[in-house]
Amino acid sequence: MNIHHNTTNTTIKVLVLVGSEPLAEKITFSDGSVQYRGLYYDMWSVMKKSLTTKYQFEEEFQVNSDYNQIIDSINKGTYDICIAPFTPNFERVDKVNFTNSIISDSPSILHFKRLNYFNTIYELIKEVFILPLLIIILLGLIIGTLFYYVEKDGWNALGIKKAHYFRKAFLTIVSSFFGESGFLTGTNTLHIYNIMVIIFILMLSTIITMYVQANATSKMIELNSQGYYNRQTIKGKHFITQTGYDDGRQVEQWGGKVTYVDKPVDIIVKEFIENPSKYNGVVLDRTESYYYVDLYKYTHPDLTISYSDFGYIDQCFPINKNRVDFLTDVDLQIMNIQTYGFTEKICREYRDQSLVNLCVH
Repeated sequence: MNIHHNTTNTTIKVLVLVGSEPLAEKITFSDGSVQYRGLYYDMWSVMKKSLTTKYQFEEEFQVNSDYNQIIDSINKGTYDICIAPFTPNFERVDKVNFTNSIISDSPSILHFKRLNYFNTIYELIKEVFILPLLIIILLGLIIGTLFYYVEKDGWNALGIKKAHYFRKAFLTIVSSFFGESGFLTGTNTLHIYNIMVIIFILMLSTIITMYVQANATSKMIELNSQGYYNRQTIKGKHFITQTGYDDGRQVEQWGGKVTYVDKPVDIIVKEFIENPSKYNGVVLDRTESYYYVDLYKYTHPDLTISYSDFGYIDQCFPINKNRVDFLTDVDLQIMNIQTYGFTEKICREYRDQSLVNLCVH
């Protein structure tokens, strides 16, 4: 327990949650000294420097995954404030006060990609390439026949038997539709009719190639979106999260089923990865989800997150209702660190660049 002494000031009992990012991480040095660092604890440390003129702090560092129990402890006066991200809800505001929003976050789902590489290729072949391929073969037969009769002496220029020339004409037309037109332009006899037919074939092959590419791109975007969850696709899906996570309630409102377990988040994520068939994903804050995607990026590169239309949530510190003056002072310090850019600076140390905007108020 760390105690900041000033006997003339009000004592504030501080509970600091220890764990993986964004909670405070315990670092032990070779000389035995211990230091704590983390997104929220670093912000609290900046605020605390200004608050020590009025308060003295007794900090207790604890590993505790039961957020509801922590709220009850603050309500009973065991602690005055908890340094960890809490989302206000109707049940909690009846028991404790909450500071102004420190940073924003968003609910997310940590899950494995719903379509792997081979499934994506299969869907592209089935939805995009089969019909154009049949059309290309048909056009190859029709235009190849036309080319065969227009370019009558082509077999002689190629040095092949005349009996094989139709097959060569067919393959020449088909290959031109796939972007290889060298045979087509290199075997003509420069007759005006031949040139006109070749230009027509080149225009048609360009159009077909552009169509297939555009259709494939559109289908890839569609498949990519299907690989993630949104408010529509989570309906009926089964997810897991930690007891006390308010994000789970939002997922339930959108039609998902959520199982709450009283285990550390690290254990929940590990068990999900080891047995992904039991649940469709883990409901976490987006900051936490990115942390686990990065943590497992080498062993499980197909681990990803969904959050596109889940909205945003405020992350606050809970404070005992009897500490109204202290709440006012903390809110003032939150406003100060936001105004002078401390939140953004600290976020850059812990968060991906794409998430830093959530720290700017």
